[in-house]
Amino acid sequence: MWTPQQQLRTQGLSKMRYPYKDKTFYPLLWPAQAMGLEDKRLVLPMDRGRASLVLPRPDWLTEKAACRIVWNGVHNELHVTLSEPDTLPMNPASLEATSRHATVDLGQIHQAAVATNIGEALVVSGRGIRSLKRQHSKQLGTLQKKAPVAPKARGAGGNWAVRAQN
Repeated sequence: MWTPQQQLRTQGLSKMRYPYKDKTFYPLLWPAQAMGLEDKRLVLPMDRGRASLVLPRPDWLTEKAACRIVWNGVHNELHVTLSEPDTLPMNPASLEATSRHATVDLGQIHQAAVATNIGEALVVSGRGIRSLKRQHSKQLGTLQKKAPVAPKARGAGGNWAVRAQN
């Protein structure tokens, strides 16, 4: 099966490319081993020749963890990935002592399928959520069609830029 770009190349249109857009903001990522924890501060190293980011250490952060700094549209946020140990250790002997077990299979169209060892089963459908999401997208589309379009002006380097309304 050929992709549309492969079909265009066979027709001699080799300069055709998929449209792309550079991201404005990239999240900064640190693995757990790169994080530095001190008494009252959290140190995140930057590239060579750049100063490390030093943040106040939250009380709940007791061990190193992966983290990222993300722009949420208003300000930067620090997202920390924590691993929580299991509260109940898994003991095979305790599983045999109980009479009922359930297995869950997460799906894409159906949210989950649950089956027990005594023959009972349940399928949780995701149609309601999908229809609500589709309705929401349609409503957003109609609102965007009604929104006024800003006039465009030719910017530097051949890029289109929105003209500032003063």
